[in-house]
Amino acid sequence: MKSIFFDFDGTLADTGRGIINGYRYAFGKKGLPTVSESVIKKNIGPPLKEVLVNLVPTASEKEISELATLYREYFSSEGLYELEFYDGIPEMLECLGQENVRLCILSSKPTVFIERILERYAYGKYFAEIDGVSLEYTNKTKNERLNDRIRNEGLDPTECIVVGDRAEDLNAARRCGTDFIGVLFGYGSEAELNGSVTVRSAEELKDSLIAWTNSS
Repeated sequence: MKSIFFDFDGTLADTGRGIINGYRYAFGKKGLPTVSESVIKKNIGPPLKEVLVNLVPTASEKEISELATLYREYFSSEGLYELEFYDGIPEMLECLGQENVRLCILSSKPTVFIERILERYAYGKYFAEIDGVSLEYTNKTKNERLNDRIRNEGLDPTECIVVGDRAEDLNAARRCGTDFIGVLFGYGSEAELNGSVTVRSAEELKDSLIAWTNSS
């Protein structure tokens, strides 16, 4: 059976509002200048501490940890549900659920947050695996986690595909030898996904994945 590994933020759901509010909450609590929405959006995708280092490059390791704690303080109670699934994603999941394919999530978002979101929207039934990160800050990279899953589960990389909106999704696919589809309705750009197959809507993504699933 083939396997599809979806990124979450910017691929299945527009989570920008909750993420932006989380950073603004953390920066406000620490008395730091507000970072523009456009700058925050450009950094959505990578692990939390990595993003904070990009947003506040002069901060010490201790300050980054404090900001991360404050961010999650807001996100775990309010920001978590400040999201919208992209138009056509529920229909795509329903359609793929009827195909002979295994759906998984491969994300830099904490697994516990993804599970709570999927439970609220009743989408958890579509996914065989949710590979997010822990609430600790010693997680492996997306590339490493995908490689571990392929190796430990005895998957054929040529029977797997990664779907995502950022360079880290593309790089994970390339390094692990899987196929890749980049979505242009998320937080990445066409330039960032240069040289890869891309789609501009969930409808187009659905058609591409069904074609891939049924290809020999």
